[in-house]
Amino acid sequence: MLENEKNILFSVKHDNLIDLLYAFETKHYIVFGLEYCPNGNLYTFLQRVKTLNEAQARSIMMQILNGLDYLHENNILFRDIKLENILFDNNGRIKITDFGLSKPDID
Repeated sequence: MLENEKNILFSVKHDNLIDLLYAFETKHYIVFGLEYCPNGNLYTFLQRVKTLNEAQARSIMMQILNGLDYLHENNILFRDIKLENILFDNNGRIKITDFGLSKPDID
C-alpha cells in the first residue's frame, strides 16, 4: 500500500495535489518528505470560521475539483476524500493529500 502511494505521489504534479519531495526507507520506517502546508486542514479551518461566503466556498470547491479532475485524467481514483485530507499551503491554496487508498490504472 505504501509503495502504491509513493508511486502515485511521484507520478502526479498539480497545483492542488501535495508534492512528494523525497522518499526513503530506514531499518524501521518509511519516510515521505512532503510539501510543507502550514495553514492546517479544511476541517479545522471550517471549525474556526464557522461559515463561508459563496466566493470562498466556490474557490475551495473549484480547487478540490481541479485536483480530482487531474487525477481522473491520469486514471487515478482517489478514495479518501475527507476534510482532514484537504490542506492549505503557505499561500492558502488547497492541497489534496493521503493517497494510501487511491487506485491507479483505472479506466
